[in-house]
Amino acid sequence: MRKIVITAGLIALLAGPAYSQTMSLIPQPGDRRKSPEELERERKIEQEYKSATDKIPEKKSASDPWGNVRSAPAKPSAASKQRAQ
Repeated sequence: MRKIVITAGLIALLAGPAYSQTMSLIPQPGDRRKSPEELERERKIEQEYKSATDKIPEKKSASDPWGNVRSAPAKPSAASKQRAQ
């Protein structure tokens, strides 16, 4: 029973600092509500960003940079073909 109490106490001691890091008495910049003008501006910026990224052409699949380093795949020999049958 004593081990359980000690373990619970240690967990409580370790959980306190972690819990206090999530609490904040100082208002954070993202806590305030945005005005309709700010929301419209952000929406416009997001649309412009998406339209700009849509204009970027997709890369063609690049050739294998290690292709000349690797050896060609081994072809099955006649002996292995006969064993497979």
